[in-house]
Amino acid sequence: MIEVSDIKIVSQICKAGSIQLASSEIGLTQPALTKRLQAMEDRLGFEIFQRMPRGVKLTRLGELFVNQGADLLSHAQDIEAEINRHKVGEEGSLKIGVRPCIQSIFFRKSLIAFSSEYPGIHLKIDTRDASVICDAIRAGQLDFAVIALGYEDEYGTDPVLHPSLKFEQLFLMPVSIVVHKDHPVLKAKDPATEILKYPVACETPPASLQRSMKRIAQNAGIPFDGARILVDDYDFILRLVSRSNFWTSVFSENEKDLSRLNQFAFLREDALIPPMKVGICARKNWHMPLTAKKLVDTLIINAEAYKIEATDS
Repeated sequence: MIEVSDIKIVSQICKAGSIQLASSEIGLTQPALTKRLQAMEDRLGFEIFQRMPRGVKLTRLGELFVNQGADLLSHAQDIEAEINRHKVGEEGSLKIGVRPCIQSIFFRKSLIAFSSEYPGIHLKIDTRDASVICDAIRAGQLDFAVIALGYEDEYGTDPVLHPSLKFEQLFLMPVSIVVHKDHPVLKAKDPATEILKYPVACETPPASLQRSMKRIAQNAGIPFDGARILVDDYDFILRLVSRSNFWTSVFSENEKDLSRLNQFAFLREDALIPPMKVGICARKNWHMPLTAKKLVDTLIINAEAYKIEATDS
């Protein structure tokens, strides 16, 4: 069997023109290199070099060995370089889940920045419902997910998290209430309670958030039965909000983008809708590879640019 080291030695001898000159460059004594070459020729069953009074000359089979070996050596070097890129996290693949509610301008820009800097890392993104994404992680179909854990239930945990999963918080994403620019609530003295008089359209909210809003409404003497429309089509929600007194919520970092439409106004009422915890959800025995760490670092850098509140992980 031909080894890469055989090709390197033969190429060096061919380049030097003699075993003596090649020995010093290879780091072997002349007798040791001569012995190594003879053993190689015995193993291959043909002479690679014809020994001349001064130096060596490739035989016909030796020329074939060197010409074909150059391609093999180049391929081996490419493999080694690619393996090294994988080792430092510059190449590879990631299968990621993303909870629909955080497919925001921030996340999209983070993916663009990441893909531009690391084009050798292939991303496959799953944007189904959080419970489906978490099931896919448990089944090994996804490496991890970037999710926003809404709010804890009465047991102090998010209902989408299975005991076999772990959640590492990266930062908090402030949430703003969105209404059309002429909404009556904008003139209210206490928008946090007044807004509950109006119907809400949103993605399916956690039961704990529903309970929190209902408690605030009850304290203010306002009937509140929860969201009137639950839909994952956020464009539909925004069209509804722009044409009616419905309200919804959006990550505060998206306010600037929505403001360009000149249709909406925004309220920050953390007592009503606290910031959401954004982080990595993965199996408990999962160890973050370098490729994933580079993506997480990109998310954190972009979070700082958007002045999203970072948290100690």
